[in-house]
Amino acid sequence: MTTPPFAVSGQRPTPRAQQAVSSPRPLGRLLPRIRPYLGRLVLAFVCLLASASIALAFPQIVRHLLDAAFISADAKLLNKIALGLLILFAIQAVLNFVQVYLLTSTSELVIAKLREDLFAHLVRLSPGFFTERRTGELTSRLSADTTVLQTVLSYNLSEFARQTLFLIGGIILLTITDASLTATTLAVVPLVVGAAFVFGRALRRASILWQGGRQVLAGSLTAGALVSFLLYALYVAGAVGSLASLFGAYQEAVGAARRVFDMLEAESSVKDPVKPVKLPRPLQGEIVMDDVVFQYNPALPEVLQGLSLRIGAGEVVALVGPSGAGKTTIASLLPRFWDVTSGRITFDGIDIRDLALAELRGAIGIVPQEPTLFSGTIRENIAYAGIGADGSRPSEDSVRAAAKAAHAMEFIERLPDGFDTRVGERGVKLSGGQRQRIAIARVFLKNPALVILDEATSSLDSESERLVEQAMEDLLRARSTLIIAHRLSTVLRADRVVVIDRGLIVEEGRHAELLASEGVYSRLYRGQFRPGDALVG
Repeated sequence: MTTPPFAVSGQRPTPRAQQAVSSPRPLGRLLPRIRPYLGRLVLAFVCLLASASIALAFPQIVRHLLDAAFISADAKLLNKIALGLLILFAIQAVLNFVQVYLLTSTSELVIAKLREDLFAHLVRLSPGFFTERRTGELTSRLSADTTVLQTVLSYNLSEFARQTLFLIGGIILLTITDASLTATTLAVVPLVVGAAFVFGRALRRASILWQGGRQVLAGSLTAGALVSFLLYALYVAGAVGSLASLFGAYQEAVGAARRVFDMLEAESSVKDPVKPVKLPRPLQGEIVMDDVVFQYNPALPEVLQGLSLRIGAGEVVALVGPSGAGKTTIASLLPRFWDVTSGRITFDGIDIRDLALAELRGAIGIVPQEPTLFSGTIRENIAYAGIGADGSRPSEDSVRAAAKAAHAMEFIERLPDGFDTRVGERGVKLSGGQRQRIAIARVFLKNPALVILDEATSSLDSESERLVEQAMEDLLRARSTLIIAHRLSTVLRADRVVVIDRGLIVEEGRHAELLASEGVYSRLYRGQFRPGDALVG
């Protein structure tokens, strides 16, 4: 394939402005996705508010419990308070469960849809986008960044609300309990946050205990009130520390949201026309390339230089030429994986830029040299090519007919699970010839008007090669076909051989004619080509 080692196309995510990290705008773009679940979130917040209220009431209950035990010596009151405490704990546990369930399930739904939309957007971008992106970067957007956003929805937002309630409620209840002791506590809290954690906690406790102990001895504060005050002080200090750590998580979430939505806004350099034209029926598969110039980027040299080529309806054209001549680039331009720099390409007389991408690509079948198989079953890998725009799936009979036409039944029927055999990641459980026949079966199932075939190399064993040759011969019958030829058998079978060199057609004709002309084809043939061997590397 004539692709540059690097490319900088016009297709990229919206450039990330150097926004302040604390700007919540990127996170705000989640709101439309959250809005359908607003009722669940309101209920979760009500549960959180009730749970936090019970937690704030806990020190007061402890206060009355201790005072009942040590001051009133009222056993009945003590039992009632203890029972009430257990009931509140049970209620709080239920509220926490409901809140966590609602937030977790809602975040799962929101982020699952976000991941689905992001993936669907990525697979619709043209190859120019992926020449600039590393696989790891894209995987990180789909997994790591969306996981950060899920954590924000399921935990960080609720924790922020909880700790804010603890901070405000704790300060109010501290002040109600003892205003002078509250002043001492609030003076120590900054030291707790700024100093080492252990030292700060010890300092806080020492200060409060010293002053509170003096008030207990003076009789102005009960022991229960001092304990409840200490608990509220812990709430306030804990809330301050938690809010500080949540700010770090918030900054991370803002960055993740910006990266995810920038990716969702990435525009493909190859777009559907505003008003697409319909292909006339029945399809003929006639292709005309008219004075086509193409370069992957303005900074890079032209790969095709004013190339003109016609593939008639039902004609088989073989492209040959040295490596880097532009053969695979031509094959990539026909289904509009890239757009021409100048000139035009027509399909059955219509400029392909005026056709809907789905219709154009639906009329073209591609058999790559290295087929891409998914880790599902053989049936799923073949049926994949027949899925309709509405999601409809091909029938079992049509899948089997495609496999039979591709001479794939010979090995499928020998497998223990037949069509239900899982092929492994990238089809590792199948041989090269078997993968090729699965790819050819896909094209039979699709039944396109034009077939683009990047021939398999001679690395196949003789039996696999024979079966693949038979399948290809059946596939090419009565179809317009463009072949990147590597084999003498294909060159001999082609209606016309087109020789490409440095982005130009330098020769065309049949094998015998070109061989006799003593040109580029003859040189390639005599230098690199023997029957059964590859024509070019």
